Amino acid sequence: MSSTNSGGVAFRPEIEGLRGALVLLVIVFHAGVAAFEGVYFSVDIFFVLSGYLMGLIILADIRNERFSILGFYERRVRRVFPVLYLVVFISLIAAYPLLPATEYENMGESALWILGLAGNFYFANSSAGYFDADMGLQPFMHVWTLGLEQQYYLFIPLLFALCFSVYRRLRVDVALAFLAATSFCAAIALVYDDAQTAFYVPYSRFWEFALGSLLAVSEARMRAVVPEWLHARIADLGALVVVVVFCVATAHWVHPGPATIAPVFGSLAFIGFANRSSLFYKLLSLKPLLQIGAISYSLYLWHQVFFALGRWYSPVALSGLEYLALTIGATLLSVVTFRLVEVPFRNRRQISPKAFWAVLLLATIPLYFTAKYIDRKHGVEERLPEVVRTHYQEQNFRSVAITADSVACYTVLKSGPCPIGDPEKPRNWVLVGDSHAAALTTALDKAFREREIAGYAIFRNACALTLGSRLVGSDSQLCQDHNMRLMERLAKADIEGVVIVGRYPYFLDRDKYENGEGGVESGRQQWFEPVADYGLGEDRETALLQSFVAPVKALLELGKEVVLIYPIPEMGWHVPHYHFKRLMRGDNPQGDISISLARYRERVAPVVEAFDALGEWDNLVRVKPEDVFCSEAEARCYAQLNGRLLYLDDDHLNNFGASLLVSDVMSVVFGDASLSSRIVTRF
Repeated sequence: MSSTNSGGVAFRPEIEGLRGALVLLVIVFHAGVAAFEGVYFSVDIFFVLSGYLMGLIILADIRNERFSILGFYERRVRRVFPVLYLVVFISLIAAYPLLPATEYENMGESALWILGLAGNFYFANSSAGYFDADMGLQPFMHVWTLGLEQQYYLFIPLLFALCFSVYRRLRVDVALAFLAATSFCAAIALVYDDAQTAFYVPYSRFWEFALGSLLAVSEARMRAVVPEWLHARIADLGALVVVVVFCVATAHWVHPGPATIAPVFGSLAFIGFANRSSLFYKLLSLKPLLQIGAISYSLYLWHQVFFALGRWYSPVALSGLEYLALTIGATLLSVVTFRLVEVPFRNRRQISPKAFWAVLLLATIPLYFTAKYIDRKHGVEERLPEVVRTHYQEQNFRSVAITADSVACYTVLKSGPCPIGDPEKPRNWVLVGDSHAAALTTALDKAFREREIAGYAIFRNACALTLGSRLVGSDSQLCQDHNMRLMERLAKADIEGVVIVGRYPYFLDRDKYENGEGGVESGRQQWFEPVADYGLGEDRETALLQSFVAPVKALLELGKEVVLIYPIPEMGWHVPHYHFKRLMRGDNPQGDISISLARYRERVAPVVEAFDALGEWDNLVRVKPEDVFCSEAEARCYAQLNGRLLYLDDDHLNNFGASLLVSDVMSVVFGDASLSSRIVTRF
């Protein structure tokens, strides 16, 4: 006879082992192991599994005539909140000496949203997406999944109660199928327009939970209809589909969307038909996976906290051994919290409802006010050493693409070009490119006003100006359409000059950038691929390089004055964060943050060669950031000048760094004295 859990559901070892396998895969993904990029779909399988188990628990209660909405909520709160509260509180305390003020403030704010069962909405409105580099530095970036689960937990017992008690003519399987279909359609409608929102919000995610619950309702009928000899084969086939997706998927797949169907239905097939004859049943029932599965909830909560705080402590990228050590530490702590917190609080006999709610209330008050204090005090900046407060002012690094008229170009660009320069002059210049163009906007706006000229800024993140290549990922078509419209606009007679800047070496390379000195770029790697119809070259690199110079040639042939800015040095480190960590370790605030000039030249060589091959044109002006930020004598490229940082992150200039580069643009184009020549201390 099968044992049962507290919800009255028969224990299934393969599901416990599945939990263990999934949490290990999530850890591998959060550690940034490139070979396992597709395992982010593990979370989707967690959603299916959660929906399935909730369906089983509610059905068991209904059959045993003990179903209570409040009773269901109490069991979920017992399961979720005690460990969550503990992890959030300890994490806030542990981060106190490690995080900069802005990040600590964000951590406190995210904790408040988590306490309000809405952590997913906080991250949906965050400036950084789930796959962006900055997310790995947030200790609570993974807790968005609990927000979704809690929202489903609030909804699903109401739906079952409606179908079984209030309106019995409504079949619960029909209601769940309708919910799944509606939610999936919402995901498809949203993901191509706003992938970040679609990733986090319940109306584009509930279909995965609902399908799991639908399986719980329909499982017995399905097993009866399908011949028993097929059950293990269907289960293994479903599991194999999931494994294939894990191996081939990339972070550029449109998700949640059509691609999500494969792992979701693969997991449904395995859960619905697995038995002792299934190969994957046997694998997932191995004792180590069962043991990990038992502590999977605690381990899921702890691992990212360890990773994020480890990243803040280490000035360079964590090594594989360091990630392993952090994982072992998180696992040991998870065993403790499982035995001392999870198990006791789940047991109503051990902790009565009255005692439980009293403890929860008493724990909520200090946790809420701790998070609120951190948020209201803007990260408690006074906790940091004076040298850090004096020399690290990250808040000044983030005001990009704002004009002197306080126009936020990122907002304006949603409806049209962003005006820059003298508002009284004709707008005949245009700054174009990707986010590197955005980083120059504020400085160029100021320089244009001083020169009494005007123009527009037209840029799109991760969308360098190209013709004949496409960005890989969900924004591919949007980027191509943007560049086609942009070229049509630049061709008009009122446009006289164009400033072009982009992170072309990054889009050429499929691998993450390493500076050779411990700096490794994190986050999702993006790149371009040739469009076959253009026939730009036989091999990928040649075709891409031709697509990079194609719009430049087209504009030159139209007689436009083109200012072509060569690649800006990439640091590999997030410069302000790297500076902060060095200051916290007692390093000299005037110290050197730089990379090898040889490494920079190696990185940009193919793009520089392609740009040089354009030849001489009377209407072409080349601006080389190497001349501004690098020293031939020192053989270094610098991210710091006279104690002031030049970068917003690892590759975008801040406003001060942009002002140095823009001054050289104005010097070359208009003969103005460059700002860099007016600064006494050079690199």
